[in-house]
Amino acid sequence: MKKFALSFLILAAGLAFWISGRMTLLQTRRAVADASARLAQQDNRLAADEARLAVAQQQGDDQSNERILSSAALTSARQKLAVIDPECQWAKPPASLPEWHSASPYFWTTKESLAGLGVKVFETNGCLNPQIAAVLGIEEPVLGKLNGQLTRAIADFRTLKRSSARLSDDPAKATGVYESIARRAAEWRREMAELRAHWPDMEMPKEPADASRAADGPTRTVTMPATSPAQGEALRAQLIEILDQYLGQQPTKLALELADKEWPDEAWGWTGRFGLELTVLRHPDGTYLFGSSNGGFGVGMPASEVSPHIPEYLLPLFTDFLIPSSGGDAVADPTTNDSAP
Repeated sequence: MKKFALSFLILAAGLAFWISGRMTLLQTRRAVADASARLAQQDNRLAADEARLAVAQQQGDDQSNERILSSAALTSARQKLAVIDPECQWAKPPASLPEWHSASPYFWTTKESLAGLGVKVFETNGCLNPQIAAVLGIEEPVLGKLNGQLTRAIADFRTLKRSSARLSDDPAKATGVYESIARRAAEWRREMAELRAHWPDMEMPKEPADASRAADGPTRTVTMPATSPAQGEALRAQLIEILDQYLGQQPTKLALELADKEWPDEAWGWTGRFGLELTVLRHPDGTYLFGSSNGGFGVGMPASEVSPHIPEYLLPLFTDFLIPSSGGDAVADPTTNDSAP
């Protein structure tokens, strides 16, 4: 009995070891099968990725070839267009500013740098300079409408200013002009005497106008009061509103930065903050004495030489006084000219 129990125990232990080994073997086989399946999947994905990469490389090569062909076609088209329209080759903005190309009729620069060029932006009649309009990209029809509005605004302002002018026939005004001329002539003679003392052989310039004549004719003096700050700001605001309407804010800002700091003082004919006084005396021989508070003067002038020294909008106040001489140098009345400011 004991011998049988021992045999059974040995058999049971062997069976237990065999079952454990079989279980381990099955698990190992199952793990190998799973790993093989995953490896197969990875192989499939790798094959798919390699196929997609090959397609992408081919597409990249195709696109590169197309880019080369397109670039060549564009270069050829630009060369042909440059023959037809040479200026088109300079139309593309450079990568950095400023740029100066020796072969180009143009150069690129920043808008900010234009403000320091000191160009004349507005004419004395209020019109925008056509060259500035071209820089700002303003078309001719728009420029015509803009200048029409500007000149009308300036003309209305000048009419208002002219209505405040004071006229006088006081001969003392002409006497004052003669005295001023005499003082300048005396200063000129002193300066010439000093120069002659140092350089006796130097050719002397022509002596200034003779101020020895008496104030021997009718006199007309026109006094323009100074423009008040309120009047100046009102005109400036009106002009800026017109510019904004036709140009837009940014071109208007650039135009004003380019304009003289005193703009629009010149638009009202040199009166500005300091006013203006003009005196004209007619001599018996038909010549004129002219004097201005801004420093201009002349003696023995014909009427045709006096009128350019008078702002156009004030000429109507002198037209009947500047009688043409026998030579026929008539003085035109700008109020009869539709284009006059």
